[in-house]
Amino acid sequence: MGEAESLGKKTRRGGLPVSSRVLQRTADTTSLTVDTEGGFLYTSLRFAGSRDVCFEIPLRLGYEQSVPMATIPQIRTRLLEVFPEQQADVLAHVVIEAHDDLVTQADLHKLTGVVSDLGNFVSDLGNVASDLLESQREFADAQKRTELRVEELAESQGELADAQKRTEFALADLAKQVGGLANSLGGSLEDFACDLVPEILEKHWRLEVTSAEPEEIDAGRGQHEIDLVVRGTIDGRHVMVVCEVKSAVTSKEVTRFVRVIEWLRAAQPDRDIRCLFFGYRADRQAREAILAAGAAMVFTRGVIIPAA
Repeated sequence: MGEAESLGKKTRRGGLPVSSRVLQRTADTTSLTVDTEGGFLYTSLRFAGSRDVCFEIPLRLGYEQSVPMATIPQIRTRLLEVFPEQQADVLAHVVIEAHDDLVTQADLHKLTGVVSDLGNFVSDLGNVASDLLESQREFADAQKRTELRVEELAESQGELADAQKRTEFALADLAKQVGGLANSLGGSLEDFACDLVPEILEKHWRLEVTSAEPEEIDAGRGQHEIDLVVRGTIDGRHVMVVCEVKSAVTSKEVTRFVRVIEWLRAAQPDRDIRCLFFGYRADRQAREAILAAGAAMVFTRGVIIPAA
């Protein structure tokens, strides 16, 4: 019995791949069509001048089907319901061979899809690797720029440290010079006060001066170094003039020195102790504070001496 075999076109039924194989018998125009759909093998037998005979035989196709494949005896038993034993045997083997071919084609189709997906993944991975390489290059460039900036900053900090050291040395030297100038000016101002104040007091108070020099005196709350103390008598009465010598007298200095005079008067209540400020200048608040305290003052702008 001669047979002509052809592979039918793949279609879809219910969203699942379907394959068809048509087996034709040229002698009596009997045909066998084998289809797969949803995990089952469908057989359709067509004879000349008779109706179709259809069978539904479960298969196991590819990786997604869990239905067990029918065996040759099971298929043969079903076919014996319609065909003679010899034809049933032949048809059972034909069905199994058709299933093997269809499973191989389904697996090949799925493998082709997997390979295609793998190719797309590899392509995407190549793009990611390219992007990563570009990012690494940009990061390396940024790191180099950062290192250069850090080096420049380190150099700048070194230069700043050197400049700061030079500034500190210059300030220390300036402080020494200012200190020396202050000492020189203060010393010369005190010497000037020692010469000028006794003459002024002799003129205004008719003070007979016995001494005029710096002293360290006890004000009752410890020793205090006084710039100038003029001692003498007025009409036979002992008088002590305590002088604060400053180039520029401020109101705070007036308040502080007047407090020392009050302590000194409290410690020596029987003495005639008087207060005098001597300097180049004094601001308005300082002059008002001196007048309020009843003290005398001698400045370049004038002399204020209370009555004796």
